Order: sequence, then C-alpha cells, then structure tokens
Amino acid sequence: MLTGLRLSGLWRHPDFLKLWAGSTVSLFGSQVTFLALPFTAVLVLHATVTQMGLLVLAETLPALLVGLFAGVWIDRLRRRPILIAADIGRAILLGSIPGAALLGLLRIEYLYVVAFLVGALTLFFDTAYAAFLPSIVEREQLIDGNSKLEVSSLVAGLAGPGLAGWLIQWLTAPIAIIIDALSFLVSAFSVSIIRVQEPSPQAGEQQNFWRDLGEGLRAVVRDPVLRAIAACDGTLNFFGGITDVVRVLYFVQVLHLGAAFFGIMFSIASISALAGALCNTWITRKLGIGSIILLSAFTLAVGWLFIPLAGGPPALTITLIVAGALLFGISNTLFNVNTLSLRQQVTPGRLLGRVGACMQFIGVGTLPLGALIGGALGAAIGLRATFLVGCGGLFLAFLWMLLSPVRTARD
Repeated sequence: MLTGLRLSGLWRHPDFLKLWAGSTVSLFGSQVTFLALPFTAVLVLHATVTQMGLLVLAETLPALLVGLFAGVWIDRLRRRPILIAADIGRAILLGSIPGAALLGLLRIEYLYVVAFLVGALTLFFDTAYAAFLPSIVEREQLIDGNSKLEVSSLVAGLAGPGLAGWLIQWLTAPIAIIIDALSFLVSAFSVSIIRVQEPSPQAGEQQNFWRDLGEGLRAVVRDPVLRAIAACDGTLNFFGGITDVVRVLYFVQVLHLGAAFFGIMFSIASISALAGALCNTWITRKLGIGSIILLSAFTLAVGWLFIPLAGGPPALTITLIVAGALLFGISNTLFNVNTLSLRQQVTPGRLLGRVGACMQFIGVGTLPLGALIGGALGAAIGLRATFLVGCGGLFLAFLWMLLSPVRTARD
C-alpha cells in the first residue's frame, strides 16, 4: 500500500485549487486569442499596419483610462462576483467574433471594440484577483500561492502558442477564439464554487469616490515598502520600454542574428523563469523575501546588460546571450512573484484593489513613454548605445530596493 505520498500546504486547500485550476485553463485559452485575434485581423480582414497598431492600442488603452478608477470600485464590492462577471463578459465578447465572422458581419472596427472591452474586463479581473487571493489563503501562504499561479502562466506561455497555432491552422483564426471563450466560462465556474465568504465592505468605508481614489494613492506614496515597489516597477518598465524598441533591430542589424535565434533566447528565458517559479517558495524561505527581491532586481539588470555587450567571436556572442537569458528569465519571475506577495502582505485588505490598480497604472504608463524615448535615442545615438542606456537604467530599479526597508524584510 502506498503511504509515502502526502499532500501538504496549498495542495490541500480546496478553494485555492479551484481558483488555480480556473486560472490555468483561462491562461491557456488566452494564448489562443493572443495569436488568433491579430491573425483574424490580418488574414480575414486584411488589416493594414496602421490598423494593427490601433488594435494593439485598443487592448492596452483601458489600463490608462480606467486603471486607477477600477481599484476604487473593486474595493467597494466583493471581489468574487467581479471575477465571475469579468470572465462571463469576456466569454460573451470573444464568442461574438466567430459568430460575426460566420455571418459575414465582422469588421476591423468591431475588433477594436472587442479588444478594448476585453482589455477593460481583464484589468478588472487581474486587479480583483490580486485582491481576492489574500481572502482565501493565509498571508504566510501568499508566496506559495503566487508561485503556483506564476508556474501556470509560464507553462501556458511555453506550450500555449504551439497549441494556438495548431488550432488556428485547423479551425481558422476566428473560430479558434471559441476555445478562449469557453476557457473563461470554466474559470467563472471554478470561482463560483469557491466556498470562502468574503467580508462585505463596511458602509462607513464607502466614501466620496475621489476621496477613496486619493486614499489609495496616498497609501502607495506614504508606505515606504509600497513606494519602493511602485518606483522600482515604474523604473523597470520605463527603461524596459527603451530596450523593447531596439532589441529586435540590434539582433538583426548589429549581431546579424535571425528571428530563430531571437526566439531561442526567449525560450531559454522562459524555461529559466519556470525553474524560478518552481523553486521560489523554497529559495524565499531560505534567504528571506527582501533578500530575494534585492538580488533578483540586480541580476535582472545584469542579465539584460549581457545582450548589448555581446559581440566579437560567434561563440562569445552566443555565450553572453544565453547567460543573459538565463539570468533575466529566473530573475524576472523571482522579482515579480515576491514583490506581488510583499505588496499583498503589507497592504490593508480594504485597499488591495486601489493599490493594485495604482501599480498597474504606473507599469502601463511608463512603458510607452520609455518606448518613445527609445525610438528617439535609437535614431540619435545608435542601437547599441541606446540598448546600453536602457540596460544601465535598469540598475536604478535595484537602487530603489537597496535604499528602502524592502531589503530587510524576512516574511
């Protein structure tokens, strides 16, 4: 008789397992839409470059327009109904695309509308999700829970594109989106059968809308830990936007490496990130959450710096790129999981939605600004110099953490 295999921790937490299962299914489904939506625009609607740019803009615009306000609404309501409504809404919106295609009514303008509304619902879902997790697990289990959710995201990112490509080839791009719509219904069902009872927001806490919004912003600004995390995220995204603009051109025009090697680099980074997610709970328990955040912020910058330093003999170039991919892959996961867990631990429950929305707003807002600066720098000082500026700036994010109380955090 087998008695050695025993489940412990969150593996024996039924409510978390329901949330995790639903999230995993929807993450794989979203990989289908990630490819199928632009393929629908290109192959079915013959979209131009300008129209594709507008489609990307429609997906990201909700974070800038309603990101801060979403946090106020989420903190005024129970989070589980928001999660269910967002899942059902996304299922209906995405399910309408194949219907419109079959009826011959699909237009690029309709894709803009769907992309914007799905982006808005995703924003509400992600913010409510981060605020809901501390309601179903203990605070000391947040690192383990976020690590498991990150594993699902990384596995979906590794395996999902291949599955999505096969479905698009077999079913056509618009019809393949049905898979994503069904995955959101599975997620909604999984959340609906969670038994935990959230405390209802107290009437006294529901004040003036703008006062509530200001309270969330003040919480981020005044708390030294939250302020450091926000500043670090903003710095990473700003300088990351600079590197995003030039890295493909740098690979092609400077290193003379093709798209295949570029894809290999990110595959290596993804595998490294998955290893980091699987080991994160154990590493953090040994070293402490503050030490891991500090170390990962530094090695993330070092990993990216290896890329513009690559050059010379092919063997040296490839070695530096592979080493950089291994470093920034695992570092990115360790940093994201632990800063999220620390943020959830130090934020009062009634402010989780607003603080999470502020963090998303800062991340989304600084990325396109960095991209604009990167484009101007690339034209003025060249690709390698611009890449070096972007990577050098990533070390400033490490300094935010080094000079904050985060470095001494243990739990």
